[in-house]
Amino acid sequence: MALLKGIIHPLYINPSTSDGQANWNTVAQAARGLARNQTYYAIVAITPLGEAPQADEYDDSLQAYDTAFANTEPDTLVYIGYVHLHSTVNGVFLRRALDDVKKDIDMYAKKAPTIAGIFFDETDSQWAGADKAGEPPIKDYYAILFDYVSANFPEGVLITNSGTSAANEVVAAAKTSTAAGMSVILVTFESPYDNASVGDWGADWTGNHGCLPLNGTAATWQDHLQTNDPTSKGAIVHDCSTSVDTIKAVNLANARGCEYIFVTDGKNSVTLTDANGKVTTTPDTTFSIVPTYLTDMVATVKTCS
Repeated sequence: MALLKGIIHPLYINPSTSDGQANWNTVAQAARGLARNQTYYAIVAITPLGEAPQADEYDDSLQAYDTAFANTEPDTLVYIGYVHLHSTVNGVFLRRALDDVKKDIDMYAKKAPTIAGIFFDETDSQWAGADKAGEPPIKDYYAILFDYVSANFPEGVLITNSGTSAANEVVAAAKTSTAAGMSVILVTFESPYDNASVGDWGADWTGNHGCLPLNGTAATWQDHLQTNDPTSKGAIVHDCSTSVDTIKAVNLANARGCEYIFVTDGKNSVTLTDANGKVTTTPDTTFSIVPTYLTDMVATVKTCS
C-alpha cells in the first residue's frame, strides 16, 4: 500500500469573477487540511482549455490569475500550468506541433512565476497506435517536451494525464526526468466513479477507457500504475455523487498503490433525447465546479498520509 502524497485538482475555474475568486478561496482553505508532508497541486489553465492561445491572450488572462495567486495563502496550493498535447485537425485527433507546445510552456515559465511546473493533458496511452499523417512522431516527442519542461522548471513538477496506462515513450521520458531532479506524476486513471467496475467495486477498478493489458485479460487498477518505474501515480475520479463514495474512492486509491487522487461530483456533458424527439445537452461540470465533498476528500487523504 502506498501512502497518499496529496491531491491533483484540475482547477479549471476562471478567477476573474467574484464567484471564481470565491471558489479559489474555498479550495485554498480546504487545502490547509492536508498533512504537512502532503501537497495540494492546483492545475490552472490561464488560456481556454484546448485552444492555441495568442500572446495577447496570455497578457489579458494573466492579470486575473496573478491577483488570484496573490490572494491565496503562500504554500497552501502549488500551482501547475495546463498544456494540452492534442488537437483535432480536419476531424483527426493529432499531437500538437512541438513548437506550439513549447510556446505554452514558455508562457507559464516566463510570465507566471507562481507556476511550479506543467500538467500535460492528453498524453498518449499504450493504445495510441501508429503515428498519424500530419503529427510529430511519438519516438522523440515526449523526451523533447519533458526535457524542455525540466529546463524551464528545474527541480519542478511535471504531471501527465493519459487517463489509463501511459505509452512506453511517456514512461521512458518520465524516468529520465525523474533522474534529472523533476517530480513526475503519471495520471493513469481518469474515469467516472460508476465506471470503476461493473456493479460493486469488487477487486478491479478498470474504468471505461479500454484499460486492459495488451493480452486482453482482466486487470486491476494497480496494473495500470506501472509500479516498476520511479514516478508517482495519480487518479482522477469524477461523477462521484455522495460523501460516502468520495471517501470510498480515496481509500481505494490508497489501497491500490496510488499516491495522488482527485474526486469530484462534477459530471461529463450528456446529450438526451426525450419521447418527443427533443434533444438537450447537460453542461459539462467535470472540473468547472468546486467538489461538493471537497473537505471530505481532503480529510480522508490526510488520514492516508
